[in-house]
Amino acid sequence: MNFRIILKRELIFSLVILLLSVSCNKKVRLTVNDLAVLTNAKVEKIVAQKRYKVLSQGLQDVFFVNQTDANKLLVVDKAMTSPKVILEKKFTKEWHGLAVKFINPGLAYSHIFLVLKNSTTNKFKLVLLSYTGFEQSFDLTEKDLKALFIYKNPKRAGEEYIEINGLSYRFDSFNYIETILEMPLFFLDKIVFGNEEGWIILRNKGGFSGRSYISLSFPNLSSSSMSNSIGLTKKINTVKLYHPGKQLYSIDKIYRAARYPTIEITKQPFNSGSKMRLPLKILPSAGKMLLRISYNYRGTMMNWPTKLALKKSHSHIVKDQQGFPAYIIDLAKLK
Repeated sequence: MNFRIILKRELIFSLVILLLSVSCNKKVRLTVNDLAVLTNAKVEKIVAQKRYKVLSQGLQDVFFVNQTDANKLLVVDKAMTSPKVILEKKFTKEWHGLAVKFINPGLAYSHIFLVLKNSTTNKFKLVLLSYTGFEQSFDLTEKDLKALFIYKNPKRAGEEYIEINGLSYRFDSFNYIETILEMPLFFLDKIVFGNEEGWIILRNKGGFSGRSYISLSFPNLSSSSMSNSIGLTKKINTVKLYHPGKQLYSIDKIYRAARYPTIEITKQPFNSGSKMRLPLKILPSAGKMLLRISYNYRGTMMNWPTKLALKKSHSHIVKDQQGFPAYIIDLAKLK
């Protein structure tokens, strides 16, 4: 057979395969009918649609839609056999989506950055969400809206922060907190459960901190039950386990008897970018854990989380037995 004919056939065959491949890999755009099926509710209009990385793998479709009785933010993952709604956040009909953006808090995925306007009150709101269940909102004025920005952190590659009216907010693994880029910013990296090889890993994503006191306390445990759920697995001079009844230093500078077990770690210094890895026995049966850090910044002792965050009545910030604000973590939900 003529060589030119063979070559021509091979080229046509290759072109057909290429076209089929492109066609198969093309992302199908979801319609209002598709979303109605996925949510079991009529969708009147797709106000905004974006495609972004809101899971640790792949890209997801993010929608703000109008439905009959509400407006909703939807996140749909199409990487599976069939599309699946992985996040659905409902707002009353008065709240209209002005902007859907994304912010990288320094994780393997982004948070959704949603700006809303209330058509009845003319008030504005910034809502931050993630598929993990994180949610935080800021009430905004029209002046705030004009001074609302997302910036790249020049000191931390791959991390962005929010600025509202000149104030900076960074994510500390629980909340976006008001901070200065030069200040320490503590971040709970990981909790690994285990009898002998458990770990708690904290990181300083901000500036230098002098002496830091890290406190882990367990309000659901008693003297008799603590050994089943927590314990120290190595002898470390800077780590102490206080049993109920032992004296602890309180926020009012008085020593009081502990009501429940507490582990205190002294880290000096806590350098920028460094990690604190605490080996310990820790199991989900410990229940709730309260986490806080008192640290020295330029000669002043400060607290993470702050007293201001406690006043704002975040449901996951409480006072610990020493009177300091602390993040409350439900260990059973992490297993």
